[in-house]
Amino acid sequence: MSLDSREVTGSARSLSAGAQRMSCRVSPPPFHHAPKDPDLTPTLFEPCLSRTQEPEPENGLPHDKDATLIPSPWLDIKEQLTPASFEQCLFSILSFLRFPLLCLYKKKLLAACNLLALIYFALISYHMPSTLLESPTMGSPKASQLRLGDGVYVPTLAFFTPEDEVDTSATEKHIIKLLESGVAGIVVHGSNGECAHLSPSERTTIIRVARDTIFHEGSGTRVPLIAGCGAQSTRETTELCEDAGKAGATHALVLPPSYYGGLLPDDLVIQHYYAVADKSPIPLLVYNFPGAAAGRDLSSDTILSIAKHPNVVGVKLTCGNTGKLARIAADCPEGFWVGGGSADFILQGHAVGANGTISGLANLCPKACVRITELAEEGNWKEARQLQAKVAKADWTAIKTGFVGVKAALGHFSGYGGEPRRPCVAPSQKDLDTIAQGFQEVMDLEVTL
Repeated sequence: MSLDSREVTGSARSLSAGAQRMSCRVSPPPFHHAPKDPDLTPTLFEPCLSRTQEPEPENGLPHDKDATLIPSPWLDIKEQLTPASFEQCLFSILSFLRFPLLCLYKKKLLAACNLLALIYFALISYHMPSTLLESPTMGSPKASQLRLGDGVYVPTLAFFTPEDEVDTSATEKHIIKLLESGVAGIVVHGSNGECAHLSPSERTTIIRVARDTIFHEGSGTRVPLIAGCGAQSTRETTELCEDAGKAGATHALVLPPSYYGGLLPDDLVIQHYYAVADKSPIPLLVYNFPGAAAGRDLSSDTILSIAKHPNVVGVKLTCGNTGKLARIAADCPEGFWVGGGSADFILQGHAVGANGTISGLANLCPKACVRITELAEEGNWKEARQLQAKVAKADWTAIKTGFVGVKAALGHFSGYGGEPRRPCVAPSQKDLDTIAQGFQEVMDLEVTL
């Protein structure tokens, strides 16, 4: 029996169609939208996920009923994997095998080849949702109302080799340590993560390493990965959000533009966030940090206005203003995440309605930071106050010495950390001894938790 290219082409096309059908059947459920009753709903990253009814548009801002966020397990599958490329690849393979098959005249070999190809497609379809076959974007447009869970989020340090390249091994090791400590999520490219020292490709590398580590160490749970995406122009900020989404980040942390701060009244800042949120494939968190934004301190009114956009889902308040935190927590949209940006007011923030904290000190003592929130939830305010006092003392050392001091202390207490990128330099041995002394009490406590 002879075989011709039409038979091979037909086989390839039928297999491609079958693969697409299978992908629709076996793709895992998307992340859900936050419903109106938070008491009846699992948080975004709990194992059991479901889609709820889409909320009505608010303030004239549209919702995308098809908004989904692609989970992390499929990060290694690039956007080039489309049905057309699968078909072309399979056709090339079968075309290559056509001549030996013609020579052997054995129909069973062709059947075996088709069976192997079908198994290949089934495996690909099982490990990749159908939405990824249809779109190259890892996060979906208008991933609105995606809730962050309560708890401690850690803005990780950036690690470099002696050759000043990104140290992926140290990055993975550190994230595993944090996950084992019970933190709620990971933040990369923040102030502690030397975002200003990273190239675009290095940003992508760190996100992918972090996302892969979270997936492999999370025992099936989905831990959010927030990426710093602040820039001076609306266009660049949007591009950073898009790149972060493609690399595997679930959320973007966005500073307000500040270089031309005198030309940007609050209404233009609000428009900036709205424009970015309109196009970002992943939800945004507002990052209010005057020290990193030329002194710009967003008011509670401005933040609440930005929070009305359905693709803005939280705020980090490194300004340290608990009064502002209380106002935002009281009047923000349902499901909006409100947290402080320092470990020295975790308990105070919780008392006025904070959902958690994003604290650099948690790189050193994540268990102590998590324990404060646990004690507060239990109503054990006396012990929580005692622990908060110790953490606040350590955090003052972190505030005075910055990420350089935290990284040096991590090397001192944990044996890894490395040098910061220049122009920043590691502290001298004398200064390191002083820094270590400032952290010693809380580090002694950390090993007991």
